[in-house]
Amino acid sequence: MNNSLDKTLDLREIFSVLIKRKWLFILPVIIATLSAYAGSFLIEKEYSASTIIWIDKPGSVSRELISIIGGNTFRRESSSDRLRKLDALQNELKSQTYLVQLIENLNLGDNPAIIAKAEKMKIAYPSFSLLKLKTDLLLEDLRKKISVIFVGADQIKLTVKSNKAVLAKDLVTELTAIMEKEKTKYELEKILDNQNFADLQLEKTEIHYKQVIDSLTLAQTKLSKVTLSSVISSEQNRHGIQSELNKLAREIRDTKRSKENAASRLSDSGIKSPRLRSNSNLKQVKSQFATLITDRSEMVEKYQWTGQKVVTNNIRIADRLGDAEKIVGTIVENEFSNFNSDQIALVKNYLWQDEKLKLLEKRKDMVKESFTSMEERINLVPRLTAQISELKNRVEDARKYRDAFKSEETTVQILTEQARERTKYKVIEPARVPLEPVSPDRTKISILGLILGLVIGGTFVLLKELFDASFKRVEDVEDVLGIPVLAVIPKIEKLKVG
Repeated sequence: MNNSLDKTLDLREIFSVLIKRKWLFILPVIIATLSAYAGSFLIEKEYSASTIIWIDKPGSVSRELISIIGGNTFRRESSSDRLRKLDALQNELKSQTYLVQLIENLNLGDNPAIIAKAEKMKIAYPSFSLLKLKTDLLLEDLRKKISVIFVGADQIKLTVKSNKAVLAKDLVTELTAIMEKEKTKYELEKILDNQNFADLQLEKTEIHYKQVIDSLTLAQTKLSKVTLSSVISSEQNRHGIQSELNKLAREIRDTKRSKENAASRLSDSGIKSPRLRSNSNLKQVKSQFATLITDRSEMVEKYQWTGQKVVTNNIRIADRLGDAEKIVGTIVENEFSNFNSDQIALVKNYLWQDEKLKLLEKRKDMVKESFTSMEERINLVPRLTAQISELKNRVEDARKYRDAFKSEETTVQILTEQARERTKYKVIEPARVPLEPVSPDRTKISILGLILGLVIGGTFVLLKELFDASFKRVEDVEDVLGIPVLAVIPKIEKLKVG
């Protein structure tokens, strides 16, 4: 009927509809509830293990010590400070430093599931090693399963979840041990960094003061040794040396090109690559050349590029090159006397270019090495200057502490206050192997299935009623036929016989 969607039902009619359609309503509820309950067994179990740790950081620094080191330690910890501390601790526990140790100590990388997943990722990311991929997967998984909360004024609860009960306990126990080790190491580093407070005896403050003075003296001595004259370290002089190196580089390129051309011409003339025999005169000239370029390399950090000694040295180097060229020519004329003049000229050119290339490369290497050393010395000056400035401040600080220990009886008090400042982490409730998983929560899942079944069953009943065109009330018949109903015969379910 067209007006069936406009019907209104009272509570009695709703109840009667539910009774009439009871199986249409009950079956979805039963099926959804049982399905949810059965499906909860397919969800991987997750166990949770936790430990409670007491953070012991008592006391505050005395007013006498504050007068020495400055600052104000008489401040009560606020709730925002506690939250920041908790965030910092949680970030620290989830850091790669902690978790990589946890992975290695418990051999978590041997998990077949992790290995299989890493091998699949290796196909997509071939540039990454399998170990890195496994580590990244484990880091991501562990960070989701670690949580920290405050359970008291100075107590935290560290919780770790895992799909294995024993592993959950091992994870939280090992992570606690790693935290204690790292915190202890941090405290030791803190003490070493502030040795003038850790060692409170006057004798050791004197030693520390002397050490800082010695360091300052050493830095100043080193600075005096590496500092070059303003003329040598000037941009003009450095540019001149660089120009010399560039000129040598161009000359080497030209010589290589000349050698290649000479080799090509020799090949065209049918002459195989000739070799120069050992000659005492040539050895002597090359030895003199080596001495001169050694002197030149030593002059880089001593004399200006345009200085007279440098110019004289360069002239002598050029003379030795000329002498070497003449000796090579003489050797060729003696060794290859059976060649015609053109062939001798080709051999001369080839062998001289070969010898010249070796000499030029050696000269360039030595000058470049000295120039690099000079640049390093020049660049070291600002760093040493900054270091000296810092050391002077440290000397002043050391002198202040030494004078304070001399003038006041604070040695024992500083030792006591320093001991109090050391943070201690104590496990007051160790982790236990969880007996029951924290998830899946089958009761919760079953209730959600029940609710879903009620919604589905109610929807089926509602749709069935809305699209049912049969008469359900006397008024429906009268509305359709337009005539009054004279009598109603009730539905007889069962008829008794006899």
